[in-house]
Amino acid sequence: MPVRPSMPEHTRPPTPDSALSAEDYSAGGHAAPHAAILNAIPGGVLIHRQFSPLYANTAAARLLGFTTPTELLAQTNLLDLFPPALQAARLQRADAVLHEGVVQPPDIIPLATRSGLRWLEISESRFDWPGGPAVLVTLQDVSQQVQTQHSETLLREAINELSDSFILYDADDRVVLTNRRFHQIFPFLPAQDKIKGTAMAEMVRRSVANNVVTDP
Repeated sequence: MPVRPSMPEHTRPPTPDSALSAEDYSAGGHAAPHAAILNAIPGGVLIHRQFSPLYANTAAARLLGFTTPTELLAQTNLLDLFPPALQAARLQRADAVLHEGVVQPPDIIPLATRSGLRWLEISESRFDWPGGPAVLVTLQDVSQQVQTQHSETLLREAINELSDSFILYDADDRVVLTNRRFHQIFPFLPAQDKIKGTAMAEMVRRSVANNVVTDP
């Protein structure tokens, strides 16, 4: 059966912005012994067992589209928060953490919340909790980074389609970006997927060796 929060009225936050300790956000008030650890973790923190919520902080609640941690803790199955196409993978990862102690690498997934689409970086590890081991989940909003990366990808694709050759250097005279046409003109240089970081001096050396430019 899902674990539901049990919080007396006098311990509930008067507003969502109230600064409260970890014990105020746990089902059954079990977070107190772990308050120092939980409060030290940056970003969203969520603890569940078999996707039944046991603890959440305000950041986790808001990242997942809820107003308060108590609202999140009232959910019967956190797996339902994820798109159906991702649920099997989330379940598999959580089982590996809970039953095998596997430390999963961070995973970035899209999540449709009440406040819109968010890209979240999710890390999972096993955590001792009253009643047995549970899964500790940390959440970070990486939507801006994903959007920036997407914009950079579109820019790279546009540059790659230019009819003129293109090359971009950094302040240390090392290659940052080239396009397809550049490598058609200079086929003796490192391939497009390997040229990043190549020094200008090396580019000149190869050009001289291939009689494209003369040695000054």
